Amino acid sequence: MNGELMASDKARFSALKTAIDADLSDRRDWFARAEKNRTERFKRQNTAKPVYDGAPNLVDPLIDDMVRELKQSCVTVLWQAPRLAQFIGLDPVAVEYAEAAEAVFDFHLRHGCKTRARVSQIVDDELTFGFGVAKLVEAPGRGVLPVPDFIPVSPLSVVVPTATGEFSEAERVCHMMKFTRAEFLRAVAANGWDEETARLALATVLVKKSGSDQSGTVYAMRDIGEDRARFRDSALANSQTMVDVWEVYYETADLGRRVCCFCPQFPDLVLSDRPWTWVALIGAESEPPVRDWPFVQFRNEDATGFYNTRGIPEILEVDQKEASTYRTTRAIAIDFAGKPFLSGHRRSTPFRFRAGEFLDGMEIVWAKNPGVDHVYQQDYSRNLAMKRVGSTQGAIASVAGADQRKTATEVNAMMSAANGMSTDAVDRFAEPFAQLFSMMWLHMSRHARTQDGKTGLMLAGGAVLAQPAWSGEYCISTGVSGRSVNQHRTLASLTNMGQLAPVIDSMTQTLGPESVKAFMLWIFNTVDTELARRIQSGPGTKEVKNAAV
Repeated sequence: MNGELMASDKARFSALKTAIDADLSDRRDWFARAEKNRTERFKRQNTAKPVYDGAPNLVDPLIDDMVRELKQSCVTVLWQAPRLAQFIGLDPVAVEYAEAAEAVFDFHLRHGCKTRARVSQIVDDELTFGFGVAKLVEAPGRGVLPVPDFIPVSPLSVVVPTATGEFSEAERVCHMMKFTRAEFLRAVAANGWDEETARLALATVLVKKSGSDQSGTVYAMRDIGEDRARFRDSALANSQTMVDVWEVYYETADLGRRVCCFCPQFPDLVLSDRPWTWVALIGAESEPPVRDWPFVQFRNEDATGFYNTRGIPEILEVDQKEASTYRTTRAIAIDFAGKPFLSGHRRSTPFRFRAGEFLDGMEIVWAKNPGVDHVYQQDYSRNLAMKRVGSTQGAIASVAGADQRKTATEVNAMMSAANGMSTDAVDRFAEPFAQLFSMMWLHMSRHARTQDGKTGLMLAGGAVLAQPAWSGEYCISTGVSGRSVNQHRTLASLTNMGQLAPVIDSMTQTLGPESVKAFMLWIFNTVDTELARRIQSGPGTKEVKNAAV
């Protein structure tokens, strides 16, 4: 797109289609690498051609093992938090109602959404492709009132310009979706899409399956496995006719942000086009604030650039190849041990010319022992790979070795470093979730304030949240901090704080009570954020609250 889009220009949808085709073409290198990542993860043969017919051709599933282990570790640590989202009040009203708001939102996440399953899928995408994507959606709640929800979206189905750094700065975001005929008709009725355009789309979708053309010359139709029924080989057959719909969020120079839906075959015949903004004004707002795109990216690496982060298959591709080579070599050696190279009679004595046999008093031996040396090399490759991606198993795998004995202090230091890497991975993943939960809470609170506190939340026992709580300003964090992953370290830190008791009085006289309170609150926040929040909102702590605010 050479110029800015204008909402008054009726040809803007063709321009959007052309721009998205160019985005697809620009990202073709990343797309090819993403498909290779999936292939490497579920690889079944070490080489395309075995050494000989029927030869073992084994793959050491290093990448798949690491993805499953790190995914389980990340989700488990994230789920250890008493509350999935921690609310910290930033004004007196929010400080008073933070506990109640947090409980309501946590109940919604744990009981109203399939949060754990969706989190696991996002982590899987993050580790496999380099980043995962979550999309904020609306779901019908109690009394047919909308409630915010989120779904995992395949990174291969979301397209942004390659110069994009973050979703928030994207000029446009395209979510490529597929519908069955029945689903498409229901979506037309539910979303108020243009019926004439819908009939034209159904009449012309005659080909049931299409390949992907990343060059941009043909509208991109991904296989069903990416958008609907995911499969490790992305080769599931589908007998139904599918309708492609592109949901495009874009900027206009005259009317701000908008969202439109159209079939890529007919970009000028739009199913829907509406402003992407908050409908009602809240409080003292003179105009609605800018509404963020409903997408959040979860990166496997802290890298600049939307497409720049790498997945586990790309990082460990060489290590898996090395480990697979040793495993295949050992299997071939074992296979050869049962296949004599030559057999016959020598001076009326039968013989077999293979390793382990004797010929004229001389033993035929292996150049290397296939059972010990290759196993060691394979384990070495695995341990190195585990350390490379921050697995705790890789850090302690050599502790039991007789030639690599370690003291308890060394083991503790190694585990601290490994725990730090794992915690860093969890924090890197939890940070975007804080952004997603903040977007969900903003959606929920604005809707509740326009409905006099009524929401579609599925609360137990008819519980409700007081009206003032919706207008509070909160800072939302997610996950378990690195300091509280190891509870015994947190307890040790709290115990050591007791040593400050004798000097508190002198500190108060020298620095003043407000400075000491702020200092103590900073210590609690350093040890554990959840503990600091409870101190802020606990009874009889007004002075600490004021110091915090």
